[in-house]
Amino acid sequence: MCKKILAIDASMDRCSVSLLKNNSIANKFKLCKKKHTEIILPMIKNILNVSNTNINELNIIACSKGPGNFTGIRLAICIAQAMALQNKLPLIGISNFASMAEQAWRKHSAKKVLIAFNAKKRGIFWAEYKRNKNGTWKGEDTEICLKIENISNKINQLSGLWTAVGDGWEKINIKNTEKIKLVSTNITASHSKDIITFVELLLKKNYYLVFKNITPIY
Repeated sequence: MCKKILAIDASMDRCSVSLLKNNSIANKFKLCKKKHTEIILPMIKNILNVSNTNINELNIIACSKGPGNFTGIRLAICIAQAMALQNKLPLIGISNFASMAEQAWRKHSAKKVLIAFNAKKRGIFWAEYKRNKNGTWKGEDTEICLKIENISNKINQLSGLWTAVGDGWEKINIKNTEKIKLVSTNITASHSKDIITFVELLLKKNYYLVFKNITPIY
């Protein structure tokens, strides 16, 4: 099992960096709006210095690959790829929605998660994630950008208990939800600490894939 994993997330209106070392996760987090380029590199440098860790000691680098802010997504992927290439390290790109589902499990023990992320003029980024018995998540194939008026139809096709995360729910008018119970949360963004947990789950179940060229999701 890998002992040192660095995770980078700059995909939304914030930056976060997390480091797993000796079974403990250190985190750095900052709201930054449009200052991702000024903040993320000093955060990475700081967390490595504070934990007394050199880049070449890392076992894996992971980063968010979207959906989210265009500039932030590209920035996180470029930094992660450069660090991985220079130090010959494995690199993993994780969907923001996958890490948000893991965050819902961490905070609320949620096993079925509906994610609605405000895509502004494009509508709503949507995803349906389910936690398997082995602790991994399935749902990346459900990620899609929908018009707001089509969300109710999506919801009405579901049943049972679901946990709602994301910043897009305030734009959605939910009607006729007799078959589904929807539990609201205050989870509106991804965090690098949940990227690390998600990567650990992949490693434990031998679902580990390495992406040298990560395809961003906008």
